[in-house]
Amino acid sequence: MQVPPLIDFFLIYFDAWSSVLALVFTGVGLWTGASPYLLAAISLGVARLRRLARDLRGAHRPRPSAHTAPKVCRPLLAKIHPYLYYFSNSVPGAVPSEEVRIERLHPTSLKVPVDIWHPSPSAPGAGAGKRRALVFFHGGAWRGGEARLVPQGPMFQRLAAGGTVIVSCEYRRREKWPAQIEDVELALKWLEATASELRLDLENITVAGTSAGGHLAALAMAKGGFSVKVRAVVLFYPALDPADRSGHTTGLPFCLPFLGVTSFGMSALKWFFQTFVLRGDEQLWSSAEPMQMLGNAKNWPPTLCLG
Repeated sequence: MQVPPLIDFFLIYFDAWSSVLALVFTGVGLWTGASPYLLAAISLGVARLRRLARDLRGAHRPRPSAHTAPKVCRPLLAKIHPYLYYFSNSVPGAVPSEEVRIERLHPTSLKVPVDIWHPSPSAPGAGAGKRRALVFFHGGAWRGGEARLVPQGPMFQRLAAGGTVIVSCEYRRREKWPAQIEDVELALKWLEATASELRLDLENITVAGTSAGGHLAALAMAKGGFSVKVRAVVLFYPALDPADRSGHTTGLPFCLPFLGVTSFGMSALKWFFQTFVLRGDEQLWSSAEPMQMLGNAKNWPPTLCLG
């Protein structure tokens, strides 16, 4: 199931407030007698109980002593919401007295900035040798989002505290395709050129992306054209099928069933991508669909899709 872009923010709050929503839906359902509200409340309650059971099971599992990201303290604003890492230039590291430094670079070879999360000197594996890196491309429906305005901020902090260099990349969001994928490819080539300066191990690079960023990361892996050795790819709810060949976004939740409209007869995702990203140029579709490049799958690194 493909997750449409631009709902990251709502998914985060929906999960965090699911118990409250369950109570609200229960009250509305009991007051109005409408069964859909009661069913929604039951679904939310069951989901919350399953998450609690999962957390309890995880609490009793033995924790490995090695290669485990250290527990860190979030900045005050980031405790309110992960998007508020946007206002931090440094965050606590593995040792409270040391910090993970967040630096925004403006490389001359790129048309967009790059955020580097530098591990503290005492972070595990952060000695004089080379360091592993995570290269990340944010989501936002190809038109929105920001390199530091992502729900993965806590993950970045823990990984950096554990010695991983985080490279969170921007891409041009307001320009016509293929500007976006060009920026992704240039970022990977820039990474190779600056590896010695950042002390990166080019044999130990992981690429990740969310939503639209997952689409761009997958497309870059399919096309190749860079010499950085990517050991693994992690895609969070990636938009791998912008043409929506499966027809997933032709109906709910984009239609209006209460008005009798059960299908638009067209794909909302395809319309959005063709209108705002391709700018109506249908000839560009062939360069924008990673799923249509599966012939190059043998060149893809091991890939994990989440969501």
